[in-house]
Amino acid sequence: KSVIQILPVSFNDIPASTNPLADYDNGISTMKGFWERQSFIGTEIEVRSPTTYKELPKSVLSYELSSSLFGFQSQKYFEFVSFVITQYENEINFSNVDMVVVVVPLATTDKQIGTWVVDTQRSFTTNEGVIYNYMLTGSGDAKNGSLAWVHEYGHALGLTDMRFVDSINSSIQRPEGLGVFDVMGSGFAAPETLLWSRFLLNVLAPNQVLCISQPGASSHWIRPLAQRDTELKGLIIPTGAYTAITIESRRSYGYDSFLSPRDQGVLVYTVDTRIPYKRSPMQIIAPSRSVDREWYTDSALKLNESVTFGGWKITVVETGDFGDVVKVEKVG
Repeated sequence: KSVIQILPVSFNDIPASTNPLADYDNGISTMKGFWERQSFIGTEIEVRSPTTYKELPKSVLSYELSSSLFGFQSQKYFEFVSFVITQYENEINFSNVDMVVVVVPLATTDKQIGTWVVDTQRSFTTNEGVIYNYMLTGSGDAKNGSLAWVHEYGHALGLTDMRFVDSINSSIQRPEGLGVFDVMGSGFAAPETLLWSRFLLNVLAPNQVLCISQPGASSHWIRPLAQRDTELKGLIIPTGAYTAITIESRRSYGYDSFLSPRDQGVLVYTVDTRIPYKRSPMQIIAPSRSVDREWYTDSALKLNESVTFGGWKITVVETGDFGDVVKVEKVG
Protein backbone atom coordinates (compact mmCIF):
# COMPACT_ATOMS: atom_id res chain seq x y z
CA LYS A 1 0.00 0.00 0.00
CA SER A 2 1.20 3.47 -0.88
CA VAL A 3 -0.25 6.62 0.67
CA ILE A 4 -0.24 9.86 -1.31
CA GLN A 5 -1.13 13.09 0.48
CA ILE A 6 -2.46 15.87 -1.76
CA LEU A 7 -1.67 19.41 -0.56
CA PRO A 8 -3.83 21.91 -2.52
CA VAL A 9 -2.67 25.54 -2.48
CA SER A 10 -3.80 28.71 -4.23
CA PHE A 11 -2.29 32.21 -4.30
CA ASN A 12 -3.54 35.66 -3.44
CA ASP A 13 -3.62 36.48 -7.16
CA ILE A 14 -5.01 33.05 -8.20
CA PRO A 15 -7.75 32.17 -5.72
CA ALA A 16 -9.72 28.95 -6.07
CA SER A 17 -13.11 27.98 -4.65
CA THR A 18 -13.36 24.57 -6.30
CA ASN A 19 -12.70 21.11 -4.88
CA PRO A 20 -9.14 20.02 -5.82
CA LEU A 21 -10.21 16.38 -5.91
CA ALA A 22 -12.77 17.25 -8.57
CA ASP A 23 -10.31 19.49 -10.44
CA TYR A 24 -7.71 16.75 -10.61
CA ASP A 25 -9.97 13.72 -10.78
CA ASN A 26 -8.88 12.81 -14.32
CA GLY A 27 -5.20 12.71 -13.47
CA ILE A 28 -5.50 11.15 -10.01
CA SER A 29 -7.96 8.41 -10.97
CA THR A 30 -6.00 7.47 -14.11
CA MET A 31 -2.71 7.34 -12.20
CA LYS A 32 -4.20 5.25 -9.39
CA GLY A 33 -5.90 2.80 -11.75
CA PHE A 34 -2.86 2.43 -14.00
CA TRP A 35 -0.25 1.73 -11.35
CA GLU A 36 -2.48 -0.53 -9.29
CA ARG A 37 -3.06 -2.68 -12.39
CA GLN A 38 0.66 -2.86 -13.18
CA SER A 39 0.98 -4.92 -10.00
CA PHE A 40 0.14 -8.61 -9.66
CA ILE A 41 0.38 -8.64 -5.85
CA GLY A 42 -2.58 -6.48 -4.84
CA THR A 43 -0.84 -3.11 -4.63
CA GLU A 44 -3.13 -0.32 -3.37
CA ILE A 45 -2.65 3.43 -3.77
CA GLU A 46 -4.55 5.53 -1.24
CA VAL A 47 -4.98 9.21 -2.09
CA ARG A 48 -5.83 11.64 0.72
CA SER A 49 -6.71 15.29 0.21
CA PRO A 50 -8.43 18.31 1.73
CA THR A 51 -11.46 19.43 -0.27
CA THR A 52 -10.40 23.09 -0.50
CA TYR A 53 -7.29 24.97 -1.57
CA LYS A 54 -5.25 26.70 1.13
CA GLU A 55 -4.56 30.25 -0.03
CA LEU A 56 -0.94 31.27 0.40
CA PRO A 57 -0.07 34.82 1.46
CA LYS A 58 1.82 35.94 -1.65
CA SER A 59 1.42 36.04 -5.44
CA VAL A 60 2.42 33.00 -7.48
CA LEU A 61 5.39 34.73 -9.14
CA SER A 62 6.86 35.73 -5.78
CA TYR A 63 7.70 32.05 -5.17
CA GLU A 64 9.94 32.06 -8.28
CA LEU A 65 8.68 28.81 -9.81
CA SER A 66 8.63 29.94 -13.44
CA SER A 67 11.77 28.07 -14.53
CA SER A 68 11.03 25.37 -17.08
CA LEU A 69 12.31 21.83 -17.26
CA PHE A 70 15.16 23.07 -19.46
CA GLY A 71 16.32 25.75 -17.01
CA PHE A 72 15.21 24.00 -13.89
CA GLN A 73 15.90 25.64 -10.51
CA SER A 74 15.33 22.72 -8.17
CA GLN A 75 16.08 24.61 -4.95
CA LYS A 76 13.22 27.06 -5.54
CA TYR A 77 10.74 24.22 -5.99
CA PHE A 78 12.07 22.37 -2.96
CA GLU A 79 11.77 25.47 -0.78
CA PHE A 80 8.22 26.04 -1.99
CA VAL A 81 7.10 22.50 -1.19
CA SER A 82 8.79 22.74 2.21
CA PHE A 83 6.83 25.92 2.90
CA VAL A 84 3.55 24.28 1.84
CA ILE A 85 4.17 21.35 4.17
CA THR A 86 4.68 23.74 7.11
CA GLN A 87 1.36 25.42 6.27
CA TYR A 88 -0.41 22.07 6.58
CA GLU A 89 1.60 20.67 9.48
CA ASN A 90 -0.99 21.42 12.16
CA GLU A 91 -3.93 20.18 10.07
CA ILE A 92 -2.72 16.94 8.52
CA ASN A 93 -1.36 13.80 10.10
CA PHE A 94 1.53 12.73 7.87
CA SER A 95 1.86 9.28 9.46
CA ASN A 96 2.50 6.57 6.83
CA VAL A 97 2.55 9.13 4.00
CA ASP A 98 4.92 7.99 1.25
CA MET A 99 4.65 11.06 -0.95
CA VAL A 100 3.11 14.53 -1.01
CA VAL A 101 1.70 16.12 -4.14
CA VAL A 102 1.27 19.88 -4.17
CA VAL A 103 -1.53 20.83 -6.56
CA VAL A 104 -2.33 24.37 -7.67
CA PRO A 105 -5.45 25.92 -9.25
CA LEU A 106 -6.09 24.81 -12.82
CA ALA A 107 -5.92 28.45 -13.88
CA THR A 108 -2.19 28.56 -13.06
CA THR A 109 -0.19 28.94 -16.30
CA ASP A 110 3.16 27.55 -17.37
CA LYS A 111 4.54 31.10 -17.17
CA GLN A 112 3.77 31.05 -13.45
CA ILE A 113 4.81 27.47 -12.61
CA GLY A 114 7.10 26.33 -15.36
CA THR A 115 7.22 22.57 -15.02
CA TRP A 116 5.84 19.50 -13.35
CA VAL A 117 8.34 18.40 -10.71
CA VAL A 118 9.11 15.02 -9.18
CA ASP A 119 11.90 14.83 -6.60
CA THR A 120 12.98 11.58 -4.96
CA GLN A 121 16.37 12.92 -3.81
CA ARG A 122 15.28 15.10 -0.89
CA SER A 123 13.29 14.54 2.26
CA PHE A 124 11.00 16.53 4.53
CA THR A 125 10.73 16.09 8.29
CA THR A 126 7.23 16.40 9.73
CA ASN A 127 5.89 15.94 13.24
CA GLU A 128 4.96 12.36 12.34
CA GLY A 129 8.07 11.35 10.43
CA VAL A 130 10.07 11.78 7.24
CA ILE A 131 8.59 12.07 3.72
CA TYR A 132 10.97 11.07 0.93
CA ASN A 133 9.10 11.95 -2.28
CA TYR A 134 7.20 14.91 -3.62
CA MET A 135 5.45 15.97 -6.80
CA LEU A 136 4.27 19.44 -7.83
CA THR A 137 1.81 20.00 -10.66
CA GLY A 138 2.81 22.49 -13.35
CA SER A 139 3.33 22.86 -17.11
CA GLY A 140 0.08 24.74 -17.76
CA ASP A 141 -2.76 22.66 -19.19
CA ALA A 142 -0.72 19.45 -18.81
CA LYS A 143 -1.01 19.44 -15.05
CA ASN A 144 -4.28 17.50 -15.06
CA GLY A 145 -3.45 15.26 -18.00
CA SER A 146 -3.63 11.52 -17.47
CA LEU A 147 -0.23 11.07 -19.16
CA ALA A 148 1.42 13.53 -16.79
CA TRP A 149 0.10 11.83 -13.66
CA VAL A 150 0.91 8.32 -14.88
CA HIS A 151 4.38 9.17 -16.16
CA GLU A 152 5.43 11.41 -13.28
CA TYR A 153 4.26 8.93 -10.65
CA GLY A 154 6.47 6.39 -12.43
CA HIS A 155 9.40 8.67 -11.58
CA ALA A 156 8.22 8.83 -7.97
CA LEU A 157 8.42 5.03 -7.92
CA GLY A 158 12.04 5.27 -9.06
CA LEU A 159 11.76 4.67 -12.81
CA THR A 160 13.83 6.74 -15.22
CA ASP A 161 12.96 8.36 -18.54
CA MET A 162 13.69 5.94 -21.36
CA ARG A 163 14.41 8.31 -24.21
CA PHE A 164 17.18 10.34 -25.81
CA VAL A 165 17.79 13.84 -24.42
CA ASP A 166 20.39 16.00 -26.16
CA SER A 167 23.31 16.70 -23.79
CA ILE A 168 23.61 20.34 -24.93
CA ASN A 169 20.03 21.34 -25.77
CA SER A 170 17.63 19.46 -23.47
CA SER A 171 14.62 20.62 -25.50
CA ILE A 172 15.74 18.16 -28.19
CA GLN A 173 14.24 14.82 -27.19
CA ARG A 174 13.15 11.73 -29.12
CA PRO A 175 12.23 8.09 -28.61
CA GLU A 176 15.17 5.78 -28.15
CA GLY A 177 15.32 2.04 -27.83
CA LEU A 178 11.73 1.21 -26.84
CA GLY A 179 9.44 3.09 -29.20
CA VAL A 180 5.78 2.62 -28.26
CA PHE A 181 6.36 -0.04 -25.65
CA ASP A 182 6.73 1.73 -22.31
CA VAL A 183 4.97 4.64 -20.63
CA MET A 184 8.27 6.03 -19.32
CA GLY A 185 9.68 6.41 -22.79
CA SER A 186 7.07 6.56 -25.52
CA GLY A 187 4.98 9.56 -24.59
CA PHE A 188 1.75 7.56 -24.73
CA ALA A 189 -0.56 7.46 -21.70
CA ALA A 190 -1.49 3.83 -22.08
CA PRO A 191 1.33 1.31 -22.66
CA GLU A 192 1.84 -1.46 -20.16
CA THR A 193 5.00 -1.12 -18.08
CA LEU A 194 7.94 -3.31 -19.08
CA LEU A 195 8.54 -6.61 -17.33
CA TRP A 196 11.97 -5.30 -16.27
CA SER A 197 10.42 -2.23 -14.62
CA ARG A 198 7.92 -4.38 -12.73
CA PHE A 199 10.80 -6.60 -11.64
CA LEU A 200 12.56 -3.51 -10.22
CA LEU A 201 9.36 -2.30 -8.54
CA ASN A 202 8.78 -5.73 -6.94
CA VAL A 203 5.16 -5.93 -8.17
CA LEU A 204 5.42 -9.35 -9.82
CA ALA A 205 3.93 -12.41 -8.18
CA PRO A 206 6.20 -15.37 -7.32
CA ASN A 207 7.28 -17.33 -10.41
CA GLN A 208 6.21 -14.61 -12.89
CA VAL A 209 9.79 -13.99 -14.00
CA LEU A 210 12.40 -16.66 -14.64
CA CYS A 211 16.16 -16.15 -14.67
CA ILE A 212 17.97 -18.14 -17.36
CA SER A 213 21.58 -18.47 -16.25
CA GLN A 214 22.75 -21.89 -17.45
CA PRO A 215 23.89 -22.82 -20.99
CA GLY A 216 21.71 -25.14 -23.01
CA ALA A 217 18.29 -24.96 -24.62
CA SER A 218 14.90 -24.60 -22.93
CA SER A 219 11.36 -23.66 -23.93
CA HIS A 220 8.97 -21.49 -21.93
CA TRP A 221 5.32 -20.47 -22.22
CA ILE A 222 5.03 -16.77 -21.39
CA ARG A 223 1.63 -15.11 -20.98
CA PRO A 224 0.83 -11.64 -22.36
CA LEU A 225 1.99 -8.94 -19.98
CA ALA A 226 -1.45 -7.29 -19.87
CA GLN A 227 -3.22 -10.55 -18.95
CA ARG A 228 -4.43 -10.63 -15.34
CA ASP A 229 -3.00 -13.89 -14.05
CA THR A 230 -0.11 -15.07 -11.88
CA GLU A 231 1.58 -17.28 -14.48
CA LEU A 232 5.01 -16.78 -16.09
CA LYS A 233 5.28 -13.32 -17.70
CA GLY A 234 8.81 -13.32 -19.01
CA LEU A 235 12.46 -14.27 -18.91
CA ILE A 236 15.62 -12.44 -17.89
CA ILE A 237 19.01 -13.66 -19.14
CA PRO A 238 21.97 -12.06 -17.32
CA THR A 239 24.81 -11.31 -19.77
CA GLY A 240 27.13 -9.47 -17.37
CA ALA A 241 27.26 -7.74 -14.00
CA TYR A 242 25.19 -4.83 -15.33
CA THR A 243 23.57 -6.23 -18.47
CA ALA A 244 20.78 -8.61 -19.39
CA ILE A 245 18.34 -9.69 -22.07
CA THR A 246 14.64 -9.52 -21.21
CA ILE A 247 11.83 -11.37 -23.03
CA GLU A 248 8.10 -10.64 -22.69
CA SER A 249 4.84 -11.13 -24.61
CA ARG A 250 2.71 -8.18 -25.75
CA ARG A 251 -0.91 -8.24 -27.02
CA SER A 252 -3.48 -5.60 -27.94
CA TYR A 253 -5.56 -5.40 -24.77
CA GLY A 254 -5.34 -3.89 -21.30
CA TYR A 255 -3.26 -0.74 -21.46
CA ASP A 256 -1.68 -2.15 -24.63
CA SER A 257 -5.01 -1.99 -26.49
CA PHE A 258 -3.67 0.64 -28.91
CA LEU A 259 -1.15 -1.86 -30.33
CA SER A 260 -1.78 -2.86 -33.93
CA PRO A 261 -1.40 -6.47 -35.18
CA ARG A 262 2.13 -5.75 -36.38
CA ASP A 263 3.11 -4.43 -32.93
CA GLN A 264 2.11 -7.65 -31.17
CA GLY A 265 4.37 -10.57 -30.37
CA VAL A 266 7.49 -11.33 -28.35
CA LEU A 267 9.46 -8.29 -27.26
CA VAL A 268 13.18 -8.91 -26.73
CA TYR A 269 15.34 -6.11 -25.37
CA THR A 270 18.68 -5.49 -23.72
CA VAL A 271 19.16 -3.86 -20.32
CA ASP A 272 22.32 -1.95 -19.39
CA THR A 273 22.07 -0.36 -15.95
CA ARG A 274 25.29 1.63 -16.51
CA ILE A 275 23.64 3.90 -19.06
CA PRO A 276 23.11 7.32 -17.45
CA TYR A 277 20.08 9.57 -17.46
CA LYS A 278 19.30 11.20 -20.85
CA ARG A 279 19.73 7.88 -22.68
CA SER A 280 17.54 4.76 -22.64
CA PRO A 281 18.96 1.86 -20.61
CA MET A 282 16.79 -0.52 -22.65
CA GLN A 283 17.13 -1.28 -26.35
CA ILE A 284 14.82 -3.53 -28.37
CA ILE A 285 16.60 -6.29 -30.30
CA ALA A 286 14.77 -6.07 -33.61
CA PRO A 287 14.55 -8.83 -36.24
CA SER A 288 16.36 -8.18 -39.52
CA ARG A 289 13.08 -7.39 -41.33
CA SER A 290 12.38 -4.41 -39.03
CA VAL A 291 12.58 -0.95 -40.64
CA ASP A 292 11.01 1.26 -37.94
CA ARG A 293 13.92 2.10 -35.65
CA GLU A 294 12.19 5.11 -34.05
CA TRP A 295 8.90 3.69 -32.70
CA TYR A 296 9.79 -0.03 -33.20
CA THR A 297 6.26 -0.82 -34.36
CA ASP A 298 7.51 -3.79 -36.41
CA SER A 299 10.00 -5.24 -33.94
CA ALA A 300 8.06 -7.81 -31.91
CA LEU A 301 8.92 -11.36 -32.95
CA LYS A 302 6.31 -13.47 -34.76
CA LEU A 303 6.00 -17.24 -35.13
CA ASN A 304 9.27 -18.94 -36.15
CA GLU A 305 11.25 -15.69 -35.97
CA SER A 306 14.40 -15.38 -33.88
CA VAL A 307 17.07 -12.93 -32.78
CA THR A 308 20.56 -13.61 -31.48
CA PHE A 309 22.43 -11.38 -29.05
CA GLY A 310 25.28 -11.87 -26.59
CA GLY A 311 25.57 -15.55 -27.43
CA TRP A 312 21.87 -16.28 -26.85
CA LYS A 313 19.28 -17.15 -29.50
CA ILE A 314 15.58 -16.51 -28.81
CA THR A 315 13.01 -18.14 -31.11
CA VAL A 316 9.20 -18.03 -31.11
CA VAL A 317 8.01 -21.63 -31.59
CA GLU A 318 4.29 -21.25 -30.79
CA THR A 319 1.98 -18.23 -30.63
CA GLY A 320 -1.70 -17.48 -30.08
CA ASP A 321 -4.19 -15.80 -27.76
CA PHE A 322 -2.58 -17.82 -24.96
CA GLY A 323 0.68 -15.90 -25.39
CA ASP A 324 3.92 -17.26 -26.80
CA VAL A 325 6.23 -20.24 -26.38
CA VAL A 326 9.85 -19.20 -26.79
CA LYS A 327 12.95 -21.33 -27.13
CA VAL A 328 16.08 -19.97 -25.49
CA GLU A 329 19.46 -21.47 -26.34
CA LYS A 330 23.11 -20.61 -25.77
CA VAL A 331 24.95 -20.48 -29.08
CA GLY A 332 28.58 -19.90 -30.00
